[in-house]
Amino acid sequence: MENTLTDFYKRATEIELYFDFLSKLSQKDTTLHYKESTKNHSVYINKELLTILRANCFLLLYNLIESSFKNALWEILGNIQAENLSYDEISEKIQELWIQEQAWIKRDYTSKKFANLIKEATNVILNGKIKFNQNLIFQQLSGNVDAKRIIELSQKYGFEMPQLDGEIAEILNKIKENRNYLSHGNLTFADCGKDYSTDEIVLFKDRVLNYMEKIINNINFLSSPKIISKVLNKPKNHE
Repeated sequence: MENTLTDFYKRATEIELYFDFLSKLSQKDTTLHYKESTKNHSVYINKELLTILRANCFLLLYNLIESSFKNALWEILGNIQAENLSYDEISEKIQELWIQEQAWIKRDYTSKKFANLIKEATNVILNGKIKFNQNLIFQQLSGNVDAKRIIELSQKYGFEMPQLDGEIAEILNKIKENRNYLSHGNLTFADCGKDYSTDEIVLFKDRVLNYMEKIINNINFLSSPKIISKVLNKPKNHE
């Protein structure tokens, strides 16, 4: 899970830089000073610009949430392939996940071709090694990661999730909702950001970074081998 954590901390650092700058700009009567050629200039930071900058925060935070899940979940499935595990060697949760993927891929085939594809899947179960479609896994997450989806993912993959209290659930839902409003053009950036103060957005950021770090650590298959395999039998590290 090292790659996932590295990417998470890189994105988190970018977010902290942006939020730190936003907090400075949000101070009363803030003026930005800059130099052009040999002349000094000053620009007053107006309220509308601040609302646009606050709206951008929803894009940054949602990007962190979705990318962290994509990376973490794919590391689980990618390690199945790296370990050359067979169907019988993976946990029941991951078996169910693989079967659902096969059913999704083959849902529109004719009965004759579907029968052949069932035969192929049976051969994999009996003799082959398990592989997953990365694009399909990513499509299932695209644009829809909120509190409800996180609960579904924990049940689907079998990892333990940190306590999802009402506050963090509401924050995750607001981030997804506003991100989608912006991405699909349903709201302007100024309209999206006007209902939130900088302090409130900073609170969203702090709660999300803390919660997502806990989730990534819980997904870490090295400390929870039951997620992946029934035969690796690596002892859980209690620290």
